[in-house]
Amino acid sequence: MPVIACVQWRAFVFGCNGRKREKCRQIGTIVCEYFRSLHPRLYRFFLFTVPFFMQRGTIFADLHSHTTASDGAHTPTMLVQRAFERALKAIAVSDHDTVAGVAEARKAAEARGMVFLSGIEISASMTIQGSTQATEREVHILGYNVDEKNAALLHYCVRSEKERQRRAERILARLAELGKKLTLEEVRAISGNGVIGRHHIAIALRNAGIVRTVRQAFDKYLADDAPAAVAKWTFPAAKAIELIHHAGGVAVLAHPGQVVSAEQLEELISCGLDGVEVHHPAHDGMLAQYYQYFTDTRQMLASGGSDYHGGSKRDDSNLGRFGLVQSDFERFYATLQERSAEYKEQAKSKHGSGFQAFDALHSFTDSVQHSVADSLTRFKTFFAQQFSS
Repeated sequence: MPVIACVQWRAFVFGCNGRKREKCRQIGTIVCEYFRSLHPRLYRFFLFTVPFFMQRGTIFADLHSHTTASDGAHTPTMLVQRAFERALKAIAVSDHDTVAGVAEARKAAEARGMVFLSGIEISASMTIQGSTQATEREVHILGYNVDEKNAALLHYCVRSEKERQRRAERILARLAELGKKLTLEEVRAISGNGVIGRHHIAIALRNAGIVRTVRQAFDKYLADDAPAAVAKWTFPAAKAIELIHHAGGVAVLAHPGQVVSAEQLEELISCGLDGVEVHHPAHDGMLAQYYQYFTDTRQMLASGGSDYHGGSKRDDSNLGRFGLVQSDFERFYATLQERSAEYKEQAKSKHGSGFQAFDALHSFTDSVQHSVADSLTRFKTFFAQQFSS
C-alpha cells in the first residue's frame, strides 16, 4: 500500500501543469502532516517529494525552447502562442546554432505582453582526458540576451549550417550504402529553412517506412555508435563562451546533469561560464536542488526551461512545468542585464564598434572520417541488428 501511494503521488505531481503547482505544494504540505502520525515511512517520502519533485509556485518563465529554425515542431509564433496559453509570462528561444527564429519570436512575444529573451544553443565540445587517450564530449552552451545581428555570431551560424548540411549529406551516403536511400530534398522538406539535424533525417526515415519510429531510426542508424553515424565537427566550449560574451550575452551550461562531471563543470567556469541550467526535464528534484545550491554558493546564474521541441505528448506536457518562478526569474533577469551590459562594453573596447574583429571560425575541425576497421565494425553491428529483428 505505501508503495502504490508513493507511485500515485509522484505521477500526480509530474502530471500537473504550471497553473496547478502552487496548489499541489499546498496539498503536499497537508498530506505530509496527515501521514506524520499514520505512517512514518510515507511521511518521510512526502516530506522529500514536496520540495524535490516540484518547483515552488507557478512557472513564470521558460528559458529553453526550440522552433522550426532548428529542430522544433512549431514556428516561432506558434511556440510563443503555446507558451502564452500555458500562462507563461516570459520566454527565451534558444535554437541550435542559429538565431533565425529570434526576430519573429520577439515580435510575437511583445504582441502578447510577454518578456522575451533572445537566445541560442551552441553545440560545443570538451576534451576529456581518459586513462589511455583523450576523447571529445559534446556540451551545449545556452547564450541569453545575445545580439542576433552580431557579425561574428551570424558568421558562426552560417558556418554551422554548412557543416550540418555536409554532415547530413555524409549520413545519407552511409544510409545509401546500407540500402536505405533518402535524398537531401526529402530531408529538406522536413527541416524547411531551418538547420538540418539528425532528427530531421530520423523523421524522413520514418516517413519513408524504413523505420517505425524516430527512436528506432536513432537506435538502428543514427546514434553515435550506429552504422550510419558521422562524427560532428568540433567547436571548443571555451570559444563558444567567448563568442556568446562577444555578442553581448551570458553563457549558461544546458542540462549539466546529462553531460558533465563536477571537474568538467569547474573547467567551464574557469573559461567564463556564467550559469547553469538548474531546472530541466532531465533533472530530477534532487539534482535540481543540488545545482540550485551550487549556483547560489558560487553566485552564478540559475536558469531553467522545458527544452521544448513539440511534436510529442511528453514534450507538450513539459511546457509550463519546467522553468523559473517569478522571483527566480526576476533575480536572473537583473543579473543578466548587468553582465550583458558589461560584456558589450568589453567587446567594444577590445574589438571596436561593430565587433568585426572576432574570428569565430578558426576553431572548427572537420568531421572525423571513420577508419576502414571502424566501418567494418559498424557494418557488423548493422547486420547483427537485421538478423536479430
